[in-house]
Amino acid sequence: MEELLVERVEAVLVDAGGVLTVLNPRLVRSALARAGLDVNQETLDRAHYAAIANFDGSAGGKKDQRAAFYMAYVATAGASKERVAEAVAELDAAMRAASKPWSKIREGLIEGLRAICDAGAKVAIVSNATGKVEEELQALRVCQVGSGYGAAVVAVIDSAVVGVAKPDPRIFELALTAVGVPAERAVHVGDSIRMDVDGARAAGIRPLTSIRTDCAGLTIMSTPARWPRSRGSSSCVDADTELCGRTGATTTAPARRPRSSSTQSGRWRSRCRRPRLDGVPAAP
Repeated sequence: MEELLVERVEAVLVDAGGVLTVLNPRLVRSALARAGLDVNQETLDRAHYAAIANFDGSAGGKKDQRAAFYMAYVATAGASKERVAEAVAELDAAMRAASKPWSKIREGLIEGLRAICDAGAKVAIVSNATGKVEEELQALRVCQVGSGYGAAVVAVIDSAVVGVAKPDPRIFELALTAVGVPAERAVHVGDSIRMDVDGARAAGIRPLTSIRTDCAGLTIMSTPARWPRSRGSSSCVDADTELCGRTGATTTAPARRPRSSSTQSGRWRSRCRRPRLDGVPAAP
């Protein structure tokens, strides 16, 4: 019988761009149209995650990483080899000119974020941004510190404001201080292995790539790879984590759970619509 681990999740740290919001599709379509491309939203979603994967695997400094992101983005969007450079230039120019390029809210995001808060977890946004991410998320009614139209989060940690950026573990430590929760009781949701997963692990926080919620509670799912049981431990396990609505209790179980499970949480999933908060789409 496979071992089940029972733990508590008291805080959820969440990336902004790529998780809460994605690139403004009008801005991207207009830029790519100038390079002869006509793309739909599904293609743009695929392009984002292909771009993040290429960004994570790239070497060099920020300029090279930015180029890697754009090249994979436009290639996935359908740019031919002959027009990749043109499409990259158009997209880069549009991004630099836009005041709020990351302004499309992910589908089901607000409901999902509110459900996390309602389940009793303390939420903090941790973003490599330009100093305006708190203002932008509040304007989009995604979230704000304290009460308001969006989800009520404890803090928004913006790299440009605090002077340290992911993957430096210090930005995650600032978030932990803000929520008042130790690393072993927190998880971080992000879309980049390099920035989010590696950075969270360096701070002793479990990294995740997907969150689902349902009418009976919250399920945090899909660790991107192997994660340590505790800070400094070499023992690892691949698992899903369920955060139920009762006092933050969590159950960690093997990732491949039989669909025929007769557990209560299994019945919740079969009955309820589940908003999603995703960093990286689940594997097919």
